[in-house]
This record gives sequence, structure tokens and C-alpha cells, in this order.
Amino acid sequence: MNKENIANEIKEIIHSKFGLDTNEITEDCRIEEDLDITGVQAEILLETLVDNYKIDLSGFKFARYFGEEGFDPLGIRFLLHKIFRKLITKRSSHELTIVDLINWIERGHWVDPPS
Repeated sequence: MNKENIANEIKEIIHSKFGLDTNEITEDCRIEEDLDITGVQAEILLETLVDNYKIDLSGFKFARYFGEEGFDPLGIRFLLHKIFRKLITKRSSHELTIVDLINWIERGHWVDPPS
């Protein structure tokens, strides 16, 4: 399977699970920052990738790439994040992109991308 096919399948998974427009998902999209997939949604995405591609999840450190969702019943945190994206503290210590997911699927196991 080539990178383009994997990218398209990841986009379709994200669309079907979270309703995001596949045309707005690029290989450079950051999963948490750009697509706002974090917490339980991120777990669902990774579980789906593990099930579909039989990739090894053991080396992946979830807390390094995804912050906690927290309690936000009115969506205020989400709204502030959208408005002041660069002014609000980053939710996780590292960024995970679609390209990182593609590389993970190709290798079959997780390798931290270079900083």
C-alpha cells in the first residue's frame, strides 16, 4: 500500500469517526492542534488504526502527543482555542501529524519523529 492510499484511508477514518471534511485534512495537519482530535477521540482514532492496520501501539506515549479533554460543557475552551489558537498554551508537548500516522502504518511500529 502506498502513502497516498494510506493518507486517503486515514482521511476517510477521520471523516467517518468525527465528521471532518476530507478536503480539509492534509498530510501536514496536526491531529490535536489542527483537527481538534484529543482525549477520547484520539483514543478512538488510534484504536481504529491499530484494528485496521495491525500496527504496534506499545512504543507510543499517548500523553506526549495528546492533552486531556477536561470538562467543558459549554464549549468555551474549544471556542477560545479556535479564536486564540496561538495565544493559548499548547495542549500537548509534541505534535502528531497525518504524516506521522502514515509512517507508523508503513513501519508497523511507532518511532518518535525527530524534534
